[in-house]
Amino acid sequence: MSTQTIQSLLERAGFHVRGATRADCAHCQGTTRGTVSFNNAVAFCHRCKWTANIRQLSHGLGIVPPKRAPEDVHADATVARFKQWLADRCRVAAETERRLAQRAELAKRVLAKWPDEFTAWDALAKWFHAQRTFQDFWDLASCRTGRIELFKTWVANGRS
Repeated sequence: MSTQTIQSLLERAGFHVRGATRADCAHCQGTTRGTVSFNNAVAFCHRCKWTANIRQLSHGLGIVPPKRAPEDVHADATVARFKQWLADRCRVAAETERRLAQRAELAKRVLAKWPDEFTAWDALAKWFHAQRTFQDFWDLASCRTGRIELFKTWVANGRS
């Protein structure tokens, strides 16, 4: 199959294309024109909510969709490895945070009876010093922008 654009596939499917990013919907009725917006990847009708990507359009027209580019397959594999790495880091951070918090609670009880106990003070100090690091990590890991920053650091450290 020659490489098809979403615009040419829309035309073949009966849509009236109006410019580079708009078309009349072949699926819904009405007098409004240009209700379908599209880009290189997807098309969407704002009136009837019909949607399709280039693969779905190709399949609907009986055209074998193009194979995925090798760089896309490699990028997906890299993202999957990063997600696994991040999940592992989150698990280790949660376990470590829980363990330090438990030790800090135990240290508080010990210090209530023996205020000069060095190991209890040490456990509290470790917990208080680690809290900011945990908070920073959870802030990064819990939002898209933070995960992007973690991904950049992960790639820069040669883990990809």
